[in-house]
Amino acid sequence: MRRPYRFETLKLRGFAQLAAQKLLLPLEVGQVDSVRDYGGGYRVAGRYLLETAAALKAGYAQLIDGTPSPAFDVKARAFARKHGARVSYLRADFRDKELYARLPAADVSLLYEVLLHQDNAVEVLRNVTRRTRRAVCVAQPCLKDELFPLPAAAVNLQFYPAALKAKLRKGVFWPRERTPERFDTARWMWGQTTSWLLSVFWGLGWEPERVAIDRRSFGKYWEYSFLRFRRRGPR
Repeated sequence: MRRPYRFETLKLRGFAQLAAQKLLLPLEVGQVDSVRDYGGGYRVAGRYLLETAAALKAGYAQLIDGTPSPAFDVKARAFARKHGARVSYLRADFRDKELYARLPAADVSLLYEVLLHQDNAVEVLRNVTRRTRRAVCVAQPCLKDELFPLPAAAVNLQFYPAALKAKLRKGVFWPRERTPERFDTARWMWGQTTSWLLSVFWGLGWEPERVAIDRRSFGKYWEYSFLRFRRRGPR
């Protein structure tokens, strides 16, 4: 019988502790051959990909991102020399289902603060899980479940009234933006609950292995969730 997932309540203080939890999330997977990071170039220049690959002794690490990062290129070359691993960057939009037809499966996939921007978030998860063998790690702000009458809720925030968006923005790093005229994936699109993520993964044949949530550091309406999933097996 497979053991139930582990649940943890966190109290984070600052970006350094947030980053540390992202790095901790995949470590219990054990040694792997490959790690892939979807969208992990922005601001952090592939930090989570490369540090995870080093910790798990992966021989191959791949970053998929729509925006080239010269800083990542420098770090990737240094990483390859130090660890004897292959590192690649693929400039692509991972909302595009055609991308996955040419991707080999990776042992571990990272989705850190990217699902909030995907207009087809469920389709992205379906494609990512199909190209992952052992673990998918998700880390992002989530709206608290008690804001909704039923669990597993997800709402599109872009066209909410400005006053309501200003209220929801308190305590979390959701940047202000101009009133959109059309859906814009460069900005936060979704307010997803943790239970929504758990439900979607379950429907795709994956179960949670670790759930760690900080419900106190991101204001009244948001929590920050760290989730690691594995393929669901027999019980």
